[in-house]
Amino acid sequence: MARLSVNERELLYKFFDISGGYVLLSLYRNTGKNKTWTQKIIFEATNIDIYEDSNYKTLSQQKAIEKIIDTQPAVVVSKLFKGFYDYVMFNEQEYKRAYSSWCYDNLFDDLSNKVEKLIIKLKETPTSTTTLPQLDTEGIKVLENDLKQKLENQEFNLAIDRLHTFALFYLEKLCKENNLIPNKDPKGHIMFDDMITQLQNKFDSNKLLNNFDKETIKNSKIMLQKYNEVRNNQSFAHPNNVIENAKAKYVVENIIALLNYLGELSKESKKIDTYCQCKNSSGYTSHTANNCGWVVCNDCGKEIEGSFTEDIFPF
Repeated sequence: MARLSVNERELLYKFFDISGGYVLLSLYRNTGKNKTWTQKIIFEATNIDIYEDSNYKTLSQQKAIEKIIDTQPAVVVSKLFKGFYDYVMFNEQEYKRAYSSWCYDNLFDDLSNKVEKLIIKLKETPTSTTTLPQLDTEGIKVLENDLKQKLENQEFNLAIDRLHTFALFYLEKLCKENNLIPNKDPKGHIMFDDMITQLQNKFDSNKLLNNFDKETIKNSKIMLQKYNEVRNNQSFAHPNNVIENAKAKYVVENIIALLNYLGELSKESKKIDTYCQCKNSSGYTSHTANNCGWVVCNDCGKEIEGSFTEDIFPF
């Protein structure tokens, strides 16, 4: 939710004349404009229809705005008041005539500057704690940026479909990094379950998985199967009744956590493959450093430039 101080709320309420259950109350009283105007501004800014959404339709416009402030991320609140701000500035003279107190001591200009700064502050407030793993694939930068924007805006129900595609690309990347070739279904599509299974076998062969890890990956296959169902039947991938945003947030955050978890395992797996494939009963062969400062496997003699540091020699 957006964190507004008492003074910041008072500023917004005063400038946008929020009182008596209305927004821009003086305009209604003095110009004949009705609540449909502000309802449209709210919808365009937040994608919330306060006349149709079950969480808002029984509320006055003032209560609806207060609910948005209290429940929506800062970036959404900034869009809401930016919509009102643009409307007021476009109708500045009419607004001043309707709200006669603005005529005194340049109050309108002073408050409008403060409101503009507050809107910028809200827009720049970090809102998402959900961090995507690094993909760094040129061909899908547009997809990645679009997904990041939806996460930043906390539009999780809109992110479901984009994340599905991102996850497929990311798991395919992990497979390639571990010298694995994803299999395809009869339609030529790579498959979540197959890639997870191959990655699990790879990590297990490198002695990276304990019982907890194995159980986690096992459960992730079930989770991805259910995610696939949500994407197909409850997202904008097809004409569907879309999943509620709160539920979508839970799904999205769990899938991203899984991708990050597999990414960390992949990093450790690649470190092991960098040295050699020799393993003893403890899991790894012994290594020493030669006179040139290279790490050398005592069994196969493979040399890796570096030294015995945690960064390049993890075992």
